Amino acid sequence: MLKAKLVKLSSEHVTLQGTYMDLEKSYEKLVESHAFLEVAHEVMVTTVKSYEPPTHTCICSQVQIVLTCTKPCCSQASQSSIEQVFV
Repeated sequence: MLKAKLVKLSSEHVTLQGTYMDLEKSYEKLVESHAFLEVAHEVMVTTVKSYEPPTHTCICSQVQIVLTCTKPCCSQASQSSIEQVFV
């Protein structure tokens, strides 16, 4: 009976050693991923801090459009009322 317990405990010990090794590898990958994320975070913070919106100065000149009626049937009074200036 003691021998059977020893075999069972030895088997469980081997299984636990395998699980421990898997967890250790997983932990190493997790630490590596965390380091990459920290670097990526620093890059993003630096990028955002150094971002300056593009400076663009719009220089608009006034545009003047005059509409006049050139038909002989239009009187001078109606021509002046047709004229419009758009800015």
